[in-house]
Amino acid sequence: MARVLEAVEQGTMTLHPTLQTHTTADNPLSSNPPLPDLNSWCLPSKEYPASRSTTTTSAIAVTKVGPGQLRAYWRSKTSTTTIETTIAPYHWKRFWKLRMPHGSRTIWWRILHHHLSTTQHLHRLMPVKHPTPICQLCLGEVETSRHMFLDCPFKRVFWIDALRFLESLAYEYLDSLIARHPTLVSIQLDTVEFILG
Repeated sequence: MARVLEAVEQGTMTLHPTLQTHTTADNPLSSNPPLPDLNSWCLPSKEYPASRSTTTTSAIAVTKVGPGQLRAYWRSKTSTTTIETTIAPYHWKRFWKLRMPHGSRTIWWRILHHHLSTTQHLHRLMPVKHPTPICQLCLGEVETSRHMFLDCPFKRVFWIDALRFLESLAYEYLDSLIARHPTLVSIQLDTVEFILG
């Protein structure tokens, strides 16, 4: 940068017109305005993890804070309520071991944590960008998680069609199973008669 400024002063190089308009004798490019003293910007005295193994309880200058500490501070300031699921850790372990596509797992995780991007949720987070919590498809109700998947009339049509399709597939599967293994039918009927008495 110093060589560029020297070349401009000697006249061997010219600045772009935009830079020329911002450069005056009183305000050359080389003079940088002093930055504010960021040492006065501190996180309050509270426990924020300094690393995975240590925590600090004294005020920390923002310039010395790592990204993890800053995120922990922001989360503590922005999180009004923490929603805890009632799912036991054992079931969470089973959930993470399920063989399913990543996209499906993400949606289920969001459902279980009540963290879907419904218009109700988005309106609460960004009311200017999402001025109403009403469902944008039916314009009839607040879009809750239940409304998003089940109660919206437009989506209900989809679910009814999907269930009909699955029902027809189930009947086709049973028909093919019976055709391949006719002895299973008599065993099943005997079991049903025994249970029903």
